[in-house]
Amino acid sequence: DLAKINANKPEEDEARKRLWLRIAHHVVEEEKDIKKAIEFLADCELLKIEDILPFFPDFVLIDDFKDEICSSLEEYNRHIEELKSAMDDATHSADLIRIDIKDLRNRCGFVGSSQCCDLCDQPVL
Repeated sequence: DLAKINANKPEEDEARKRLWLRIAHHVVEEEKDIKKAIEFLADCELLKIEDILPFFPDFVLIDDFKDEICSSLEEYNRHIEELKSAMDDATHSADLIRIDIKDLRNRCGFVGSSQCCDLCDQPVL
């Protein structure tokens, strides 16, 4: 518990994540407590299941952390859908800009010989 308190002290997310990873590594390697390591995911929003998977021994049953893997995959799926939506919006905006550019290329205007500039009131021609 003292390690958890100290792990949250640094201001930088990267430093906090490194400390939490060290704690999780200790719990898995020294205490051999997989369930306790999985609980770290709830205690620290910076850690994800894929961050602590390398610490698990090869013989660990996936049933111990199946729910965390599923929720992580669902989160990735939501993120992918958000990115797809953003890409669709960007594509639509790009199409509108292309149409505007095409319309501007074909645009013309007429200037009379006695017309003055609207900004400086000097004769244009």
